[in-house]
Amino acid sequence: MSLYKILLVDDEEEIRKGIINKIKWEELGFCVVGEAENGMEALDIIDKTMPDIVFTDIKMPFMDGIKLAENIKYRFPTTKVIILSGFDDFEYAQVAIKLGVMRYILKPINSIEMKEILKELKALLDQEILAMSNIENLKANYEKSLPLLKERFLNHWISEYIAEEVIDESIKSFNLKLNAGHLIVAVIRPDDFIKEVDDSTFAKNKSLLKIAIFNICEEIAENKSLGSAFMKLNEIVLVMPLDEGESAKTSEQLFLGLDQIRITVQKYLNTTVTIGVGTVCTSKPLLYKSFEDALAALDYTVIVGSNKIIYIEDIEPAHYVDISFNESDERTLLGAIRVGDPRQIEEIIDTLVGKIEGVTLALKDYQLYILDIISGILKLKRTMALDLSSLFNKEDNFLTLINNFKTKEEIKEWLHHLCLMISKEISIKRNTNKNELIERAKDYIKQNYSDEELSAEKLCNYLHISTNYFSALFKKETKLTFTSYLTLIRIDKAKELLRTTELKAFDIGNKVGYSEGHYFSYVFKKTTGISPTEYRNGKD
Repeated sequence: MSLYKILLVDDEEEIRKGIINKIKWEELGFCVVGEAENGMEALDIIDKTMPDIVFTDIKMPFMDGIKLAENIKYRFPTTKVIILSGFDDFEYAQVAIKLGVMRYILKPINSIEMKEILKELKALLDQEILAMSNIENLKANYEKSLPLLKERFLNHWISEYIAEEVIDESIKSFNLKLNAGHLIVAVIRPDDFIKEVDDSTFAKNKSLLKIAIFNICEEIAENKSLGSAFMKLNEIVLVMPLDEGESAKTSEQLFLGLDQIRITVQKYLNTTVTIGVGTVCTSKPLLYKSFEDALAALDYTVIVGSNKIIYIEDIEPAHYVDISFNESDERTLLGAIRVGDPRQIEEIIDTLVGKIEGVTLALKDYQLYILDIISGILKLKRTMALDLSSLFNKEDNFLTLINNFKTKEEIKEWLHHLCLMISKEISIKRNTNKNELIERAKDYIKQNYSDEELSAEKLCNYLHISTNYFSALFKKETKLTFTSYLTLIRIDKAKELLRTTELKAFDIGNKVGYSEGHYFSYVFKKTTGISPTEYRNGKD
């Protein structure tokens, strides 16, 4: 059975080591995944390790335990917080209770007391996981949570055009909280298991895992007022209301809710999900377009990575597809072109052209079918503003081109070539856009590193992109997180000032974005291995 993860936060190393060394953690079902000497360092470790429990002191530099607990409640709501404090202060305890802190314990604490607390915590965590994974409960909840008529309507609504009066009547009948003027669709797709557990019922039955993911989505959607969740084949769909003027990237409620779904699934169900978010829909009958865009966003999982929230507006311009041949065929083909997999493109073209094998068609029907495929492919040219002048002349007549083909093999070869050329243009445009975005971000950081309030969120507001997408792209392209890159820029500038000026370390810290001298010295030494004074004196 997996061990529950613990993070210890205290500015006194002796206390941290004392707690670590006097407890046999694994025997009690726990492991210590990290230790931190202040709240800011703790948040970085939490983001990487996702601990189940955080033990924290209150009085610490840079960020105290109360502020840390507040951040954990906001960003990591499933993580339990235990405060170990030397202050018997009613006001502290009162604030801690409001922040959902589980226990407020006075130091010093002996090993016997600590073991009892850990046993209580393990029992609580075991109970939570049992409630999340109890198979019989899942089956019962599944039957109760998906009334057949409601599910049929929601699936119908995201699949095709429905008259607005029919939609309004159904929303009222099913008591759906979807009367907002603006709506948006997100699709939650389960990824592969991230680790194997021999005795896991979920590992043996993916259908039950799908039900468990749905139950988490439905519960969080209800608690966060995210709208309606329902199942569509192997995916979970969320139809969510937005306030007028809000977009997918500016709605904090939408991001926090979807991110909580992602984190909760990973923590409790031993797997991950990737979430695609479509475009904003301002007309209820056209909701199916937002659903199509959410699926298109998921096509980019192979590029962006799994276990993420992918916004279609971050990847490509908003677009609407007016298809005239099979919807599923077109979505599959355009997805393959976007991703740029030559073998997949070839297989899809073979399948599409294969539909007319052995079928007697009127010349007009044959021409219209091939023209529909070409038209579908060329929609990418318009939606992504591609320059295809090297492929076509203005005077090119596709009908004449089709009539010049002698065999279906020639058709397949030409369509395959066309798809590959467009895929190449998309890749070039995407890489150009990504490189320009990264360079703009670097320039902004270099111009604003002295701003102590500079953050990834502030930078993304300037760039008009989501923090989630930027963080993944920046890390992939630079091999550094935003925080690491900003720190390097600030420390490099600090080194220059230490070499070329007589300014005090405190003043240099102010000039490079650190208002607190002690914290500047701490970061400088952590980055370079020596203090600012030692660096100035030539020790490097």
